[in-house]
Amino acid sequence: MSEIPDDIDASVRAVFEKAAPNLFAPLLWDAIAEALMAERERCAKIAEDDDGWFSDWGEDRNTRVAQQTCKDAAARIRSPNTAGAQE
Repeated sequence: MSEIPDDIDASVRAVFEKAAPNLFAPLLWDAIAEALMAERERCAKIAEDDDGWFSDWGEDRNTRVAQQTCKDAAARIRSPNTAGAQE
């Protein structure tokens, strides 16, 4: 299993504290964490793929800004340190 980011680990901990505070189930913990990480990656890929919508705009600054915005959104989704952050 891959390394679980701190924010995902905290989310899984919150699930267990609410739903099953007396249960210690490492395999279930890992399965929930893997599902959350997979969903995070799925969302990031959607954001990355959205830059294709702007290819019809031609080669101008607006196209580049829109495409960079999609890439930035994907990077923020993947980064556990920017969840909900405003820049």
